[in-house]
Amino acid sequence: MENPLLSIITPVYNVEHYLPGCIESILAQQFTDFELILINDGSTDESGELCDRFAQRDTRIRVFHQDNRGLSGARNRGIDVARGEYIAFIDSDDTVSPDLFAANMKILGADPSIDLLEFPIFVYYGAPEAHLWRKGPHDFNETPFEEWFRRKGYDHTYACNKLFRSNLFRDIRFPEGKIFEDIFTIPKIFKECRHYYLSDRGIYYYHAREGSISRSESFDKYHALFESYYQLWRNVRKNKTLQIEANVFRLSIYDWIIGMNRINSKHTHRILQRYPLPKTGLFPLLSLPVPIRRKIKNLPLALFGIRVHCWIYKLIK
Repeated sequence: MENPLLSIITPVYNVEHYLPGCIESILAQQFTDFELILINDGSTDESGELCDRFAQRDTRIRVFHQDNRGLSGARNRGIDVARGEYIAFIDSDDTVSPDLFAANMKILGADPSIDLLEFPIFVYYGAPEAHLWRKGPHDFNETPFEEWFRRKGYDHTYACNKLFRSNLFRDIRFPEGKIFEDIFTIPKIFKECRHYYLSDRGIYYYHAREGSISRSESFDKYHALFESYYQLWRNVRKNKTLQIEANVFRLSIYDWIIGMNRINSKHTHRILQRYPLPKTGLFPLLSLPVPIRRKIKNLPLALFGIRVHCWIYKLIK
């Protein structure tokens, strides 16, 4: 497999109980022209040995062992060694439907101008809050970033439910040492993208795992979400065609501030001194195209400012 069409990158870290199911779902794909790159990111359990055993079973599997660098570092190593024209990321505790790549690589084959394809994802599969996100089919071959932002793509900023043309990563890597690295990276990818396709084919199963940071209520989680959303908002607000959407998006940033403040008020206020946000006036808030309940939620923000807003929602849990 010196020139596979698709490189599937799977970071591996202490997932010995989940890894076999993940790899088996990849090897069961109806589409076969791929390489599976397993990056053992310093696992201390049997995950590394499992990777090697699977590689002995199937020549499409390539295994790389490295000291622990985190999810971003493992993905970046995979990008560096990938040989495919397209790249996909599958997390080692998730699975995919057998038709996922056959159906979506067929779409890419029919239109080689597509740089990025997004497919359905079953979020928190196996948990009470599980839901299937499926919005296609839609074709966006003009201003993909603007279209992605207008339809609130930032609400599901996953790397795992996408197929990327590999040259999109020519100058882009995932930030190491960050939580929710996808939110920092995916908007940059969309800015490089010229043609984006939203597919309704196949399913990525994003399994619910107890203890995962995405399901936690920690200060680190809210801080990471706030920081990543803030950076995205700073970039978007410069776009004159997205001013209304940027103001709507800013309300999401205040939601993460509320989450931080409920856990640690002093630390939250110190952080806000480093990340200035414009005041939200009453009339601008009421004129935003958002549900009335969201306007009501943010009335304290418009009337009294961020400190009182946070204090009120610390009392109302």
